[in-house]
Amino acid sequence: MICQHCKADIADSSNFCTFCGAPQEPEYRLNDSAGTPVYKFYLDLGKLLGDAFELYRRHFGTMCLIGLIVFGIPLFFALPSAIADISAEIIKQNKNRVGESIVFQLKAVSFCATVIQHLVQWYLILGMLRLCFYITRGGVGFHAGLMFFPLRLYLKMIGISIIIFCISWGIMLPVVIPYYIWVMNGGPVAPADSVVFLIVALCFSLPCSCALMWITTRLYLATFFLADKNTGVLESLSSAWNASSGNFWMLLLAMFVLGILSMLGFFLCCVGIVLTIAFAILGGSLAYLQLTGQPNCLDYAPG
Repeated sequence: MICQHCKADIADSSNFCTFCGAPQEPEYRLNDSAGTPVYKFYLDLGKLLGDAFELYRRHFGTMCLIGLIVFGIPLFFALPSAIADISAEIIKQNKNRVGESIVFQLKAVSFCATVIQHLVQWYLILGMLRLCFYITRGGVGFHAGLMFFPLRLYLKMIGISIIIFCISWGIMLPVVIPYYIWVMNGGPVAPADSVVFLIVALCFSLPCSCALMWITTRLYLATFFLADKNTGVLESLSSAWNASSGNFWMLLLAMFVLGILSMLGFFLCCVGIVLTIAFAILGGSLAYLQLTGQPNCLDYAPG
């Protein structure tokens, strides 16, 4: 194709001109029914990782602070749930001395603490996404104001998470329901029963797992659209689906690589996740920018 700025001949899959460095405007058509832009950009994993490492290096202190917030604060809220679960197990072993009602109350406390933990985590992730967008576009330092945003934006984040959660469970129900029925009926009676169940489970789980991987990858960018453009719930999901069109395998590979790099922190006495978890958020932000045809700050100053 031809660069829209310097008119040089560049590759059709280029998001940026290899001669003048100018970003190419998104080529899209509007859907007649929803009016949602259909993006036609491609993900370059090498550029994504290179930009992510460079920005991480330049903003190492801020990245560590992001990791501490995203990992440390939810961990604090997880403590009441863990204490309640452990206490419930101890009481169960001494149920002759303590009533079952206390166990139920502890389970209720654990459930409520888990819900609060997830709500806090969603809030923090949305704030950190906004901060990563600030950094990828040339911002410097920890901009605390990005951590405070309208309640409506947060409710949209919860809505997106609930929809993806329900879709995921709906896809896996053909596997989960037979398993629980099998367990409730006493499990395997003979070795042959286990073999039969394993074959049936594989026949169901393999297509369901593939479908789950497909859906979650295609919708991966929904929260990024919400954090960047403050779009509606359905519009964010639709935009994520459109932006990932033709990029499924590359986006899946990017998610896998970013996830592996992020989880490497657990090998550093677990606390190393504070150093690596922000890299996954930063990398996801750069993937979003590439797939929507938006430059990051490194594209303006490639040297």
